Amino acid sequence: MNQSLFDELQKISEMEFRFLEKQKPAAYTSSIAQQMQTYPAKYALSGPYLFNKYDPSLIHKVLSYLTPKNMIMQVVTNKFSGKTGLKEEWYEIEYSEIPISQELLQKLSNPGEPVPDLHIPLPNEFIPSDFSIKAAAKVQKYPEIIHDSALTQIWHMCDTTFLKPKAHLLFQFISPEAYSTPANLVLTALFVGLAQDSLNEKYTYNADVAGLRFALMPTFEGIQLEVAGYNEKIPLLVLKIIERLSAFEVLDDRFAVLKEQRLRDYDNIKREQPFQQSQYFRKQMMHERFWTPEEKNRSSTTFDSTRPEKFYT
Repeated sequence: MNQSLFDELQKISEMEFRFLEKQKPAAYTSSIAQQMQTYPAKYALSGPYLFNKYDPSLIHKVLSYLTPKNMIMQVVTNKFSGKTGLKEEWYEIEYSEIPISQELLQKLSNPGEPVPDLHIPLPNEFIPSDFSIKAAAKVQKYPEIIHDSALTQIWHMCDTTFLKPKAHLLFQFISPEAYSTPANLVLTALFVGLAQDSLNEKYTYNADVAGLRFALMPTFEGIQLEVAGYNEKIPLLVLKIIERLSAFEVLDDRFAVLKEQRLRDYDNIKREQPFQQSQYFRKQMMHERFWTPEEKNRSSTTFDSTRPEKFYT
């Protein structure tokens, strides 16, 4: 582990500890009791979070023990029921203990050429460093419009209760075509699923590690993007998301999977529990226009992978 990666992990851990959310007392005391079995009393609270110093020799010492000979491999299956020979004392789970074959150990000890995609993470551009609190100009009871034009309308409310360097943004991309027909509804849902797939591949892990989260959702009006977390890096994340949405490529295999899943979900509505179906019919009665699962299925059976991309570009 190099120094820069250690420093990055140290910043993330300090951030998590500094802004740790309140927990339920019973769960919190239980976790502290467990931590006191591992850390000295003065580190019982901070032990799992804070990194004290960078020690390359200690890191290499720990890594030296991660060898195939020191490995315990667990295989869970029901194929060997009645053939195990041992039984766990408390839950009476049947199991066996056998040594790993020399042939497998030899293969694991000589894995061959390194895999290019398996590497140390690149620097995380979403880790914040500015945790200052923006002073509120006034105490607001409700959000207020701070920008209004022919294309956009922005509502804003500054938090004066929790006082954390975090923000919660909702973007509503409105399109009258999104729910105009059953086919357009399905295309919107497929586009959102494919876009979320693409974003997950590119940004979700780094954003989550840095205390940011985002989600795309289809709505009756179009598409909603929700972004929340430490406010310093939210503009960068939003910019990356918008750039990705405008240029991502629809993969045929992922389209086929998402389309099949979507059609199956529509078909399974009639098999849901009565209380779930009652909620569905309540929505149907409350909206002037509401497309049934049968209409959605009929309209989307001939879709190919080019349709969602063309629909929203």
